[in-house]
Amino acid sequence: MPHRRLPFAAAALVALAADAVPGAAADALDDLEPGCWYEVPASRLRSAAPEPEPPGYSGLASVMSAWSGAAFDESRDRLLVWGGGHADYAGNELYAFDLHTLAWSRLWGPTPSAQIPDGDGFETYLDGNPSSRHTYSGLVHVPAPHDALFAIGGSRWQNGYGTAATWRFTFADSTWTRRADHLPGSSFGDASVWDPVTGHVFHRGLNVLDEYDPATDAYVERAREDGGWWEANLSAALDPDRRRMLIAGSGTMDLFHLDTGVYESIAPPGGEAVRDASAPGLAFEPSSGRFVAWVGGTDVYTYDFDVGEWLVHAAAGGPDPGPPLDNGTFGRWRYSPGRNVFVLANGVDADVFVYRLSPGGGDPPEPPPDAGGDGDADAEDAAVEGDATGPDVAADHGGDAATDGPPDAGDEDGPGGCGCRATGTADAGWVMPAAAAWAMRRRRRSGSMRAESRRRLRCPS
Repeated sequence: MPHRRLPFAAAALVALAADAVPGAAADALDDLEPGCWYEVPASRLRSAAPEPEPPGYSGLASVMSAWSGAAFDESRDRLLVWGGGHADYAGNELYAFDLHTLAWSRLWGPTPSAQIPDGDGFETYLDGNPSSRHTYSGLVHVPAPHDALFAIGGSRWQNGYGTAATWRFTFADSTWTRRADHLPGSSFGDASVWDPVTGHVFHRGLNVLDEYDPATDAYVERAREDGGWWEANLSAALDPDRRRMLIAGSGTMDLFHLDTGVYESIAPPGGEAVRDASAPGLAFEPSSGRFVAWVGGTDVYTYDFDVGEWLVHAAAGGPDPGPPLDNGTFGRWRYSPGRNVFVLANGVDADVFVYRLSPGGGDPPEPPPDAGGDGDADAEDAAVEGDATGPDVAADHGGDAATDGPPDAGDEDGPGGCGCRATGTADAGWVMPAAAAWAMRRRRRSGSMRAESRRRLRCPS
């Protein structure tokens, strides 16, 4: 793909940025040997948290620990984390962990506490932005021309009721927009993947699997289980070449065939740990054609359709990321094609871990078509008022009926509860920034090439 020409002044800034960008963080991942783990120093999400902290029973920890996941923005090589909800945490801020800077930032929010209504449950806050929610596995990044984070379903602050709402956060202008509701009968769990072939999102709830077209803002039903799958603690990943969506967790291991619409349960040998985990870390590595799962510790599991069984890979070395959060990992284990690593966010007070399975330094992406959405939100800038658009925004401050959970979905929540089946207790100026990011990626690519031509470093301890 040809590189765009930069004006002379911008080119000069790129050159300066290349000298200014430190290389140590880049080398830590570039030289990571296959089978090795790396703990990113000083990489706790809490460093980017707002002050004062929004209300909630469990506080900021619930951004991850309260049945919440993440998406991966391949165009910028960053993990996008959005979560909280129910009684756990009211904050609706959006976070990102950047695999070039190896640091967290707060991209947007939160809604000021004075704009968070108190009561039964709300789809939107008083500023028109979405309420906090358990996001399960319902977060996906859809690249250009949309370049947006889509959040499907979830369990809302404050009563834990499920919602059928789809919300879109657009990085070009950093705004939330409510989109079409998903089909009835598919709340909770929200195992979702983006398909690069069709450009659509495939989403499985409790008894319906539907397909969403971001361009037309419409859902169509693709599969149904009239008796209900009735499981919320799930994760999903997609093999886009074989056209198969793998859904796993809490005793479930299913396949959905995108082209034929066939939905089936599978039981390949060796996969019991992945199947039985609560929302295991689950991702797909295109270079090897394997699903890769993490359920705690230093081992990872891979599944290749040609092999027909799950294989366990003992780590070659490096630090131990420890056990997963009690309620599940959901989407907080993701693969980065740009760095050829898996990134794991396992708690707001834990460092981020990175793991490399296969050799190679990855292929850094081209810069996105615009520079929007790369900055953090200062506490003073968090009062983003009235910037959400879409259907029924003004009418949603009073706990709307975008809810279709089973009558006994929650543990102690009563009818319409969140289905939170705990497996334990929950954890309490444009040119210069763009030039710097571009320079860092260029340095990282060249460093990766050099690393491939020399003897690799040992696993970090």
